[in-house]
Amino acid sequence: MLSMITWIPIVVFAIIVIIFQKGVVRELGVVLVDQDRSQISRAIAFEINSNPTLNIVKTVNSMQKAKELIVQNRASAIIYIPAHFEKNIMIKKVPKIDLFVNTQFILIGGNIESELQKTLLPLMIKADVMAKMVKVKNLDLAIAQENPIQIQQNSFFNSYANYSLFLVSALIPAIWQVFVMISTVIAFGSMFESKKEYEWYKNSNNNLFFALLGKLLPYTLIMFTLGFGFLSYFYFYVGWGFEGSFAFMLLTLLVTTLVYQAIALLLFSITFEYVLTLSACGFYAAPAFAYLGITYPVSNMNEFATFWHNLLPISHYMQIQLEQASYGTPLINSLPTLGVLSLFLFAFIPAYFKFYLYFKKSV
Repeated sequence: MLSMITWIPIVVFAIIVIIFQKGVVRELGVVLVDQDRSQISRAIAFEINSNPTLNIVKTVNSMQKAKELIVQNRASAIIYIPAHFEKNIMIKKVPKIDLFVNTQFILIGGNIESELQKTLLPLMIKADVMAKMVKVKNLDLAIAQENPIQIQQNSFFNSYANYSLFLVSALIPAIWQVFVMISTVIAFGSMFESKKEYEWYKNSNNNLFFALLGKLLPYTLIMFTLGFGFLSYFYFYVGWGFEGSFAFMLLTLLVTTLVYQAIALLLFSITFEYVLTLSACGFYAAPAFAYLGITYPVSNMNEFATFWHNLLPISHYMQIQLEQASYGTPLINSLPTLGVLSLFLFAFIPAYFKFYLYFKKSV
């Protein structure tokens, strides 16, 4: 129990931080199959290598050799430039570059595809302008015909696509809520398993409210302190920046701590079985990260996933964390979400009633 509320959470969180310490994806390996060997294909290779996210590990002349590098895990994608690529551009045929991605690694494949489009689009525009120059004999007119409307895209938040800010800020709360539930179950489960629950109840002068309060409060303070420590570490020490009210965020953290203690207590009170309750808590809390709406938007989830998302207190906590930390949302707009989160506190009522019946039968 001492390990569960002290060094184990810190070690787990440290491992997550170390895994994502670089934050930004760099030098994803790709193989270039260049069957054109033209000036434009060499320019494409140069531009790809100039992109810090991509790295051409090798240029080969056949797909078979490229596939061997994929199988050997030396690269994650193949970029294929066909023969007559430059010629097709000049005679106004639609040029084609094929990208083959190892879809076992969806995130890597998505990054490579996105970065390749960013890298090649300006180059293809230049090549098309060169082809138009042959006809119009005027550079400004060729540029106007190629790109009459210029679009500039700017990200409001996390403009550098930092995966620490994107994933770790959600992963750690998702893991933290598991520790809150497990510590609560261990506190009560170990006591019931060792047949000391009646002694605990009598030591409180048969006052169940103060018995529960005294048992829960130390773990409430410890888990709140852990959550406060990690919020402070990321948003102040690491320097992610906190745009909204940190005091309101701490209030949300405290409510979330109490909510998960209430749910753990309710699950335990259903059977008063230690191991069974641990399993139930694992089933409820462990998969939470997938339903937070961080890696997959809630608006695209099916009905069951949306229902499960709303059933998880950590989903409402994360909404407030995003609103306050990243967006600087006015408190009046975050209060309704805190109100929904607070509704889970009503789990204390049936849990208290079940404990009351348990000890009333023993009298």
